[in-house]
Amino acid sequence: MKNIIMTISFMLCVTCLVGCGSGEQAMTSIIQNETEVETLWRIETPYCELCLPKEFEEHVITEIKMEDSYSILFKTKEKGVDLFVLYFDNETENLIGTLPLATENKVLYADFADLDNEDENYLEYSTYQEGINTIIDNLVAEYNFIIDDVIEYDDKTTFDIENEFVTLKYPNKWKEEVEIYKEEKCIKFFYDKVALFDVYFEECDGDHIGTYKNIPIYIISYIFDKDSITEEQHRKLSAMQHDVNVIIDNLVQDDNFVINN
Repeated sequence: MKNIIMTISFMLCVTCLVGCGSGEQAMTSIIQNETEVETLWRIETPYCELCLPKEFEEHVITEIKMEDSYSILFKTKEKGVDLFVLYFDNETENLIGTLPLATENKVLYADFADLDNEDENYLEYSTYQEGINTIIDNLVAEYNFIIDDVIEYDDKTTFDIENEFVTLKYPNKWKEEVEIYKEEKCIKFFYDKVALFDVYFEECDGDHIGTYKNIPIYIISYIFDKDSITEEQHRKLSAMQHDVNVIIDNLVQDDNFVINN
């Protein structure tokens, strides 16, 4: 992986005008105007703005590629020399980090072109490659970008499970995978035909979490047989079972729910 030295420079132009007046009491007024000069070249993508030093705009061009995923190629304007490619969700050996978005996360990777060190423009092209650091620093500052890590998107939205007693809320991320069976005074939750937990609206041998409009609510959680499932299945089952807490948390926020009563 090519080592890139992180460098960012910001310039602030300040104009100071000093005026002097005359009289019995001399007055000096200082008028200071601060003008922040845009030092960045901002490049729009479907997910965020990418920023490079402003001076790069005259010498570097971009080319959008839509193969396995969205990616953007940076190359020199004059000779079309490839500099680097920035990928969104297309894994390469150069992990940049994770861009957290409102409804998804995008993991950024890069590939850097091998420059000809005998080329008279080698140092100039190397400087353009180092521009990746300006991109990273501004992603961190403006988008809470997480460097050098892959972060899975945590969808906190829920869907409703209606019944005659109360509406339960369970995570949307499991909506297509969870199997829900409604009985007269019970709702059962399964994944891949393996029982996760039951929510009862009557007294039973489970854990009493509280009452809703005087209706007792109990939860029974199941132990998984690790010998009969894969490690991946166990991970998924555990995560889905743990999210019974989402149901409980949403009940607690309802004024009609009384904890352990």
